[in-house]
Amino acid sequence: MKKITTLLLSTVFVFKTFVSKARHRVVRVALFLIILSGFSSYAVANIQEKRDIAEMAERSGLIIRGKVISTESQWKEDSRGRHIYTSVTVRILDKIKGNIKDDAVAFEVVGGIVGDIGEVVSGTAVFGVDEEVIVFLGGEPLTIQHGTNGKILIYDGRVYRDGLEVTVDSFIESLKILEQDSNAAVSLGEEYQGAPAEATGVATVTSVSFDEAPDGTNAQVTITGTNFGSKQGSSKVEFFYESRQQKKAASIVSWSDTEIICAAPVGIASAGKSLVIVTTSDGASSGYVIEAADCYIYGGQKWFGTSPVVSYRINENTSDCVGEGAAVRRAADTWNDVGANFEFRYDGSCSSTGASQNYINCITWGTVLSGAVAETTSWFYPSTGEIVECDIVFNDPGYTWNSEGPPASWEWDIESVALHEFGHWLRLEDLYDVADKLRVMYWQRSAGFVIRELCECDCDGMCHIYGGYNCGAYCPLCEVRLCSECEPEDADLGTIGTVPWYSVSGNCGNGGKWVGQFVGESGATYHFDLCPDSPGSGTNSGFDPDIKIVNSWCSILDGEDGSCSSPSYSPNDYQWVCTSGGTYYVIIAPFSSYNSHSCDGESSDTFTLKYYKQGCSPPPAPMGVSASDGTYCDKVRVDYYSVWGATGYEIWRNTTNNSGSASKIGDDSSPPYDDFGAAAGVTYYYWVKAKNSCGTSGFSSSDPGYRLSAPSAPTGVWASDGTYCDKVRVNWNSVSGATGFEIWRNTTNNSGSASKIGEDSSSPYDDVPPECGVTYYYWVKAKNSCGTGGFSSSDPGYCTGQCACSAGVDMDELWMYQNLPGQMNCTLTACASITDDPMGNSSYSYAWEFILPSDVSLAPVTVEGGGAGDACWTFASRGCDEPEGLSDSGQVFTVRVTVTGDDYGNTCQAEVEFGIALLGDVNNDRVVNVGDRSIVNAFWRTGSAGVYTFRDCNLNCDSAVNVADRSIANAVWRGTLCQNSVSEPCPLR
Repeated sequence: MKKITTLLLSTVFVFKTFVSKARHRVVRVALFLIILSGFSSYAVANIQEKRDIAEMAERSGLIIRGKVISTESQWKEDSRGRHIYTSVTVRILDKIKGNIKDDAVAFEVVGGIVGDIGEVVSGTAVFGVDEEVIVFLGGEPLTIQHGTNGKILIYDGRVYRDGLEVTVDSFIESLKILEQDSNAAVSLGEEYQGAPAEATGVATVTSVSFDEAPDGTNAQVTITGTNFGSKQGSSKVEFFYESRQQKKAASIVSWSDTEIICAAPVGIASAGKSLVIVTTSDGASSGYVIEAADCYIYGGQKWFGTSPVVSYRINENTSDCVGEGAAVRRAADTWNDVGANFEFRYDGSCSSTGASQNYINCITWGTVLSGAVAETTSWFYPSTGEIVECDIVFNDPGYTWNSEGPPASWEWDIESVALHEFGHWLRLEDLYDVADKLRVMYWQRSAGFVIRELCECDCDGMCHIYGGYNCGAYCPLCEVRLCSECEPEDADLGTIGTVPWYSVSGNCGNGGKWVGQFVGESGATYHFDLCPDSPGSGTNSGFDPDIKIVNSWCSILDGEDGSCSSPSYSPNDYQWVCTSGGTYYVIIAPFSSYNSHSCDGESSDTFTLKYYKQGCSPPPAPMGVSASDGTYCDKVRVDYYSVWGATGYEIWRNTTNNSGSASKIGDDSSPPYDDFGAAAGVTYYYWVKAKNSCGTSGFSSSDPGYRLSAPSAPTGVWASDGTYCDKVRVNWNSVSGATGFEIWRNTTNNSGSASKIGEDSSSPYDDVPPECGVTYYYWVKAKNSCGTGGFSSSDPGYCTGQCACSAGVDMDELWMYQNLPGQMNCTLTACASITDDPMGNSSYSYAWEFILPSDVSLAPVTVEGGGAGDACWTFASRGCDEPEGLSDSGQVFTVRVTVTGDDYGNTCQAEVEFGIALLGDVNNDRVVNVGDRSIVNAFWRTGSAGVYTFRDCNLNCDSAVNVADRSIANAVWRGTLCQNSVSEPCPLR
């Protein structure tokens, strides 16, 4: 067997949104090298389906089927520089290979969008939220494996890949077999079969035609079929190309029940097969296969001008060879010879060793993306699509380069690689179809390949973008012929019987191969046993007989490598499962792997082929049947596990858990099944049967389910009757299945004229009506996603409108004497009380304050209380040495308290007055000293003390100035007395 190194020619797009031509969007086009040792093929050959998948399964540490639930992009710095990476999180639906305990897995892919900058790597899988995929993962941390092949998009329960269509369950089962044995004989699919059979109510596409080829230029497409609907509404048309692209929606020009005219979206593969899907409210049509007329893909940007001349410079800095600049120039001249209104013009040398946006188109050898053979970076204006600069970097540290003559098997031909890269400068994109493998823009190559001439398709792409008289007239066709070896020239096996073993003998006379035709039966297993008459028979030494199964479209579906070692000839009892009835061919080809049409050998290489069809049997009953419990308003969704070998399923239903009296309600091709005939509020029991061409299984286990409906009206509606002064509280009982409630009100007991006043998620609801004291009637409706129920019974309610509370404040004394300096033990205490509170608060908060006379700025000092939680406040007068806190006798001080209910916030206020007198200050100089004592003594002895009068000296207000007043004056002066025993101070002076 021959082993090769496979090259993927891929495109990296990095784009940015800008507001002026001083900044540009950047596009990168890369040539990736992926080492897949163990692949058997000739150089430059495409890797076929089974061997490709087998190698991927073997080399991936983790394979899962899942649904993308989130993507998050961010900038990172690594060895490649600064790039956008997207973290993809996939919810696991099926674990195909590897051990993982979590129900979701996260991994990174290169590319994404952060702010106004985006980076996309074509050749690296791109993921969208809600996509269902199979992914091949490996490494630490986890990364996607095998480039774009590492992501397989699942559409409508099926996989479309390399010309094959297969149910996802069959595909997964094959992967699990291959994971155990990479050489196992499995069938991975059947060929696309064109328009599907029409399904009742579901859109069906019968034909697709283009007014020009769908080459990514929004060509107009006409789709005919049935059940599209008279108007578009929310229906849509989507295009996608097998597993390598996300589906892209088309813009609609016109829509009717039988015809849709739309524009094919930019970027769908126009070289090879694509799929068209029409989705309406009844579901999605099967993928309709279209064969593109053109074999190139235009990326949408271009060099501007009627005949652009693009100059380029070369840094000839590789040490692998000489003449690298001449090889690049030959590649550019090959594109110039097409005859388009475009010219690549050599402009001398450059010194850069990497890509850099400097308005110089430089081609150099240096370090590029990890694994890349060469990289093209293009900058362009996003508003116009005008390309302003391109650079190419050939990977010099990683690969060996050749500039003259045929390259060795480990060398890369500069001219061939440059020819592909210059195609990306023109904005031609990679081709993926096997029929394109001889074209310059084909995606897959190997070291040692040489393609230095353009094919007609490559030239057509350049001519489409830039035009030109007689453009591309001399470009060869370069068609790849694949089907000649499928003709049944040697034998017709007919309908293979079920009794082992039939046999046929032959030789490889048809150019080194033998072909036999047979009619395959869907679901049947076919056995083949290939026995060479003798090892190495014939003139071609080392005769290595391989076997492969091919469909009528010449797609290799399956096969097995042979062996020339005696006595165990291979393949022995090679088994193939036919997934769809039709004509197939068994091919015996020597001296090559089974997965290539290429072969070598002569007519003297003889063999004996034994074969038979294994009798088939109905599939087992499905497991995991689960019916939705009120998840949907219009249906019950019945899910179940797919059954290997089943081609369809029957859904059965009953109102009791008895399959004997159940009725079949529908057929399904794959889970889940939606029962739109289920009545609201009824619980049904569901069963599923699996079937194939051999019969139908028994009943599965049952599972009950029901359809969600609008909820019933609430019960227990009660509105408060004067409980609250400012609102009416409406209460009701909860309702099963309700997610919200509507509250309605009227001034009369008539729901017909009631108004909706609000919504609530649960009881109670507080209504502040237009007027308190008026009786209102209240109703409640329950609702959910299915609708709103009817009115509940009514209940009247009202609010009083009287919310403010009433409070009082009491004080233990009405007068307080001013203390001497430092004396703070003469106090008053004020206490608040709630006399009335219509709101009925359980606790209160207090705000205490003083209102001072106009000439006093210092308030009394708090001794105790006076906080928000204190109903009382004890305070003392200021000292005699604080003049701003003193006042004349008889001036009024006020204590005010504001009370607030903690539960409802209603308030009330009360206050009380008191006075402060400075005892012993006869001369009113705001100090009690020897002067005051002298005045009292003089008045007591003589009855006269200058300007001072009786009232000034009568300190105890007993209508006499005597020894008692003198004693008081002496005691206050000495600081031994704080008098507060009189009923009121002396009259004002």
